[in-house]
Formats: sequence, C-alpha cells, structure tokens
Amino acid sequence: MENGERLGGVCDLTHTVVRASDLLRGNAMEYDVNIIYDLPETSFVSGNPDMIYQVVFNLMENAIKYNRRGGTVHVTVQPGEEKTLLHVADTGIGIKEDELERIFDRFYRVDKMRSRATGGTGLGLSIVGQCMDAIGGHIEVSSTYGEGTCFTAYFKNAPELDIGEGIVS
Repeated sequence: MENGERLGGVCDLTHTVVRASDLLRGNAMEYDVNIIYDLPETSFVSGNPDMIYQVVFNLMENAIKYNRRGGTVHVTVQPGEEKTLLHVADTGIGIKEDELERIFDRFYRVDKMRSRATGGTGLGLSIVGQCMDAIGGHIEVSSTYGEGTCFTAYFKNAPELDIGEGIVS
C-alpha cells in the first residue's frame, strides 16, 4: 500500500483554496498583497483533506508574508489527466539558488530578519513536504532572487465517484 493510499480520502482542491484564502484575507490586506485566482469549479484529488489543507494554507501564507507591499500572489489549480497541479506564485523576495535545496528542512528560514518580524518557526515548508510525501504527491519550487517564487504541488486525481459517495473537502 502506498503512503497516499494509507492516508487516503478525497478532497476538493478548489474548495480548499477558497477556505484557506478566506482565513488569509486579513494577512493579505495587512501586507497589501493582491491574490489572483485561476480555479476550476471543482477539482477532486486523492489524499487526506487535512494534509492537503496544510499544504495549501502554508504555501499561500508564505507567498503573502514573503511578498512585497503591493505585490501579487497568483493561485492556480490546473487539473490534468492523472494529476492536478496547484501553482502558488508570488512577486516577492525570491530565494537564492543555493538556498533552494534547504527550504524543506525543519527550522530553515531563508530570510531570518523577515522571519523574526513576521513570526513563524521555520516549519511551514517542512510540513508541506512531509504532507505531500504522505499523500503520494510531490512538490517543486522555482525562484528568481529579488523577483519571486513559484511552488507547484502535484496531487493524484481522485478516482471517479458514484453519485451518493461522500466527499470530504
């Protein structure tokens, strides 16, 4: 049994993005960050809904916190034939190339000064990585220092459901 099957479930990724954005709306206003969404009506993926929520929330929160005043976060859910991609891109401070390999390490912080000012423990991206591993997905990051960062999370699509089966979001 794969990890993703052990920690199974079905989750509407679109609904999860909307839930997280509702909670992060105040943060976005505080940091003067605009969030743009490109979402399908629904997008069902396999995996533990609580873990998927942690991934979405942490990626969006970081994109807001490590952005510039007046910056933008673009959140896209892109369904595919076998996988659905979640892209969270920002116009923030970016990450230096030599630091990219460490960002999923526990307690690692890219910008220590900003991290102290905004709070946090350096566990967010570590949690994201662990959740993605546990549900059988994976995550990639690309960044240009001084220009911004894009995280792409790959989720397995949920199997087709019969009408009447329970869906957890």
